[in-house]
Amino acid sequence: GWGLALAGAGMAVAAYRTETAGTPIISGPIGPVMLRGRVTAYERALASDRLTLDVDDLTSISERARPKRVRLTLRGRTRLEHRPVMGTPFAILARITPPPPPVLPGAYDFQKTAFFQGIGGYGFAFAEPRQLGPPPTNMAGWPARRLDRFRHDLAEQIVAAHPGVDGAVAAALLTGLRGWIPEQTLQDMREAGVAHLLAISGLHVGLVAGAAFFAVRLAAAPFPGIGRRLSAKKLAAAVAMLLAFGYSLVAGFSVPTERAFLMLGLILIGVILDRKAVSIRSVAWAALAVLATAPESLLT
Repeated sequence: GWGLALAGAGMAVAAYRTETAGTPIISGPIGPVMLRGRVTAYERALASDRLTLDVDDLTSISERARPKRVRLTLRGRTRLEHRPVMGTPFAILARITPPPPPVLPGAYDFQKTAFFQGIGGYGFAFAEPRQLGPPPTNMAGWPARRLDRFRHDLAEQIVAAHPGVDGAVAAALLTGLRGWIPEQTLQDMREAGVAHLLAISGLHVGLVAGAAFFAVRLAAAPFPGIGRRLSAKKLAAAVAMLLAFGYSLVAGFSVPTERAFLMLGLILIGVILDRKAVSIRSVAWAALAVLATAPESLLT
């Protein structure tokens, strides 16, 4: 009975996610058109930048057929000198095309990814985006805006302090932003079979939490009073969990990062509660949490 109930719940969650995540996809190339929208993401890279907008208005496109979100590539003179704050309104003259299908059967599916990200079209700008108003000041989106600014500022400072491939890879490992890594370096890592190390997952989150755990235990060792009043091991587990959560946020909290943090968090909670820490159930717990919120991640 439980098995049937869980299977039915999984199908219901997947169907609900598909119905609610959908966005109108443009049927064919359009443009040049004047696009107005609010910034949801801006990613810098070596050769070009990527700007994602929540669409408010799209010339010559009816509201019913208008995509909710588009992602534009900015090159050369169309790139912004300063990274915009999330939520800032812009107007851009751009050409937009539908998300491309997979190149080969089983290859990366841009259409499926765009569908679940709410992106209804990709394109490029003909001119530098024009800001239409000041950045938002409401408190509702302040945490997300502050975190986005911190991530990108940290990556830019690392790249500025260590120019070249070393700084670019270090920025990617700390913030999850890979735009500064040269394409040739990425290709070399793929051919060497180590490209997966750039995906923030169990290795990275575990290193951060493990370093914090043993550092706190080492710092508490000379003070027996801490051990009598408060278990140094439990204190170390709590600090490690907080730092792992902070690192996961800075790294972008992608699906691999989320899965790693959920497993690690369960283990550290087990340490705090004097329960068995390492168990295969941590895998089941992480899978349940991830698939309940993003069932499409099963196919990635």
